[in-house]
Amino acid sequence: MSKDPASEGLGVSAEALLQRLPANEAAILRLRVLESRSLRSIAAELGVSTMTVSRHQKAALAALPEQLA
Repeated sequence: MSKDPASEGLGVSAEALLQRLPANEAAILRLRVLESRSLRSIAAELGVSTMTVSRHQKAALAALPEQLA
């Protein structure tokens, strides 16, 4: 498995970090960051509001530094 270039020096892949998050937050980050999807398209796919997607994204991004510690 190839390493994520952005985390090469950290020894932690993006996927490993995502696996540590709650499933809904990880799914949203995958779609938003890795696939460059809009909040609206993610919300439509998941059957939730764009505000819900935004809140989950914010929570996931806030949790990432803790995962690196």
